[in-house]
Amino acid sequence: MSQPVKVIVAENHKLTRKGYIALLKDIPKIEVVGEADNGKELIKLLGKIKTDLVLLDIEMPVMNGKEALKAIRNLYPEIKVIMVTFHNDEATMIDYVKCGANAFISKDSSFEAFVEAVETVLEEGFYYTKSVSKALLKEITKKETAEIELTEREKEIIVLACEGQSNKQIASRLNIVVKTVDFHKSNIYKKTKTNTLRGLYSFALKHNLVSEKEE
Repeated sequence: MSQPVKVIVAENHKLTRKGYIALLKDIPKIEVVGEADNGKELIKLLGKIKTDLVLLDIEMPVMNGKEALKAIRNLYPEIKVIMVTFHNDEATMIDYVKCGANAFISKDSSFEAFVEAVETVLEEGFYYTKSVSKALLKEITKKETAEIELTEREKEIIVLACEGQSNKQIASRLNIVVKTVDFHKSNIYKKTKTNTLRGLYSFALKHNLVSEKEE
């Protein structure tokens, strides 16, 4: 028989905390081994009780959710942490993922969504809703684009090349010589790590430089 998953709930509102505990007890193989009303109390508990999963509220007194999450990642990196919040803005979610959050549960989630999040984190190590996944993809894409640092002229040439225009046509359109277009395209292929027009189109599509072609 496998050991139960040991969980601690950190939430400063007692009724809400007791509600989470009641929900967790309805999930098979879950054992609630502790509860805390602030991050500082949580960290003390983790030093005394073996814990597999923490349900952690973002807004708490003494030590808030972010500070507690950072402490957990520093002291107990193996513990999985699910953040509980009313906040669903992109900046907040990305910030907490960077700090090591394994999942987010909205305080107005259904019981089914709550159970799905907990079980998925235990099985796969993380659980991100569509909104979180989109925010992460947007952040990654933004970072990649910033690292590449294309010039405005290079972006213009990418767009025209993806439209199927030849170097000669691009030169005429931008009022520059063909050799200059050749030079820019050589740099573009190096920067984007592509070597074909198809690869360049995929890059441009991914980074929102062009729209998907209609069939």
